[in-house]
Amino acid sequence: MATTVIEVGIDNPNATVMLIEHGERFGLAQLHQLRGRIGRGGKQATLVTLAHEPISDIGRQRLEYFVSTTDGFEIAEADLELRGPGEIFGLRQSGLPELRAANLSSDRDLMESARTLLEKLFAELDTLDSDYRNLYNYLCEYASRRSVTVGGG
Repeated sequence: MATTVIEVGIDNPNATVMLIEHGERFGLAQLHQLRGRIGRGGKQATLVTLAHEPISDIGRQRLEYFVSTTDGFEIAEADLELRGPGEIFGLRQSGLPELRAANLSSDRDLMESARTLLEKLFAELDTLDSDYRNLYNYLCEYASRRSVTVGGG
């Protein structure tokens, strides 16, 4: 028996079996990291995750995602979808931020387009027309109230 902090630090290529008790209590990232501690050598590995009732809906979803893939990127996306990204400029580490125009998990294309637009905006500060200059000034003022630096580079 060990804590997850100790388990994640183990690098034993001969470790081939792991039992996770109360798997429903762990986050997807923790479960994925624990899974990565076994099977590091050439031998087949086995992971058993035990869950105990009552299991919350989100706990059940985490376990379903966990058993459906070993791809770390898919695990990370599922974790983001389930937990939310937390606050960008705050202290909460999970939950949905209070965005007014987008949802971080479903509007990724919109967020990328906005980022590209802002990069162009910051690259051309000296040549902005008055509308874009007003937008830039608004963003700077809004960010300064939140102690965030706005700029391109």
